[in-house]
Amino acid sequence: MSSDTNPNDYQQIADWAHTMFFNLSRTKKLATPLAFMLVLLVTTACVSVSLGDEESGGGESSDQIFRQFNTSSTPMVNVTGFNGRITITADESNAVSVEANLKRPDRVSFEATVDGDVVNITARQIGAGVFIGSNPSAQMNLSVPSGSKIDARTSNGSIKVTGVHECMELQTSNGGIVVEDLSGCVDATTSNGSIALSGDLSEKSVNSLKTSNGSITVSFESEPDVAVDAKTSNGVVSTDIPILTSVMERTRLIGEYGSGSATLKAETSNGNVTFEQE
Repeated sequence: MSSDTNPNDYQQIADWAHTMFFNLSRTKKLATPLAFMLVLLVTTACVSVSLGDEESGGGESSDQIFRQFNTSSTPMVNVTGFNGRITITADESNAVSVEANLKRPDRVSFEATVDGDVVNITARQIGAGVFIGSNPSAQMNLSVPSGSKIDARTSNGSIKVTGVHECMELQTSNGGIVVEDLSGCVDATTSNGSIALSGDLSEKSVNSLKTSNGSITVSFESEPDVAVDAKTSNGVVSTDIPILTSVMERTRLIGEYGSGSATLKAETSNGNVTFEQE
């Protein structure tokens, strides 16, 4: 158990576990191994058990943090979260601001710093194991200059970026990724989530969209000038834009829009890949 758990909670959990052990043992002999494992799981130090916020009587606790940093019009913004979404919206100010909503803040380490023109925002879970009640999480909303370079990573949550006109690297698991009004380049990876991209890819840029369980949709705002390599295992690859193809199959598309200045790889296992023009 974690070091800041109330000592009375240790006793309550131990009493409950041993009572369950006794009752299960009397009911069925086959239940004895299960009861033993239950006692071992709850009473060993390798498992972190959280009983909620003491001051709120065991209820859910949360905290909201706001930070803002003055930057140039082209800062580097690194943001890392967990168990929650990240939303990034561009504006015309020369500043990076973040509003972080932390659930179970006693189990979350949050830090936001600036070093020159690099802004680092990090939320991490403190401790590991089984949490009784709500799990710790961090949801973050950022405002950034439109010329920002973005590196955003989370887990069990979505990522949405709007209006950024530079390159970005986005990574999550168990969540979708949405990029709107792009004028730059993107490397986006998720599992168990869809990817939707709208905008234009910068000349000679290298781009990648990859998911394992979800669709991929690319909507170009203007005439694309992109060489694409798209594939799926269980789905269909399609385009409603004229393209010069070298491979055109149900599950695979290799070809060039325009002269193919930029490159884009799009790959999913279970889902469709669609190219369209807005």
